[in-house]
Amino acid sequence: YEALLSAKGIPGAATVEDDTEEYDSLSSQQQQLYDAVHETYGEKWDHAEILGFMECLADYGVDDADIMHDAVQGPYDSWHWQRDFITELLDDNVTNDAGMLSWVCIDYEATWDSALRYDYGQFDYDGDSWIVRSV
Repeated sequence: YEALLSAKGIPGAATVEDDTEEYDSLSSQQQQLYDAVHETYGEKWDHAEILGFMECLADYGVDDADIMHDAVQGPYDSWHWQRDFITELLDDNVTNDAGMLSWVCIDYEATWDSALRYDYGQFDYDGDSWIVRSV
C-alpha cells in the first residue's frame, strides 16, 4: 500500500512520519523559518521543497523568519524577472522630479547589472525567480 501511494506521489504514513522527524530535528530558528516559508507561500511546496528553498535562502544569509520577510521578494516570472522586479522597485521608490531615479536605464538587464546586482541576489526555484536583498 505504501509503495502504491509513493508511486502515485501521495505521501504515505511513513513519509509524513519521516518529514515530522526531520522538522523536529531543525533548530527552533529553522523551524520558524520553515513555518514562515509555508505560511507565506501557502501549500505551494511539500516538505522537501520547503527545505530546498531554505537552502537557497541560506546561500544569501537568510536564516530566520524576520530576515526572510524583509529580504525576499518574489516570485517573479523567470523570463521577465528583471523587468518585474525593477518596475516594482521603481514604483516603491521614485523620488526625483523627473519621476525616475538617477541609476535607472531603459534596459532592465543593464539596470540590474550596473546598479542592483550588488545589493540583491537572484536565484531560480521551482520555475520562478526570487530576489534576495543582501543581508
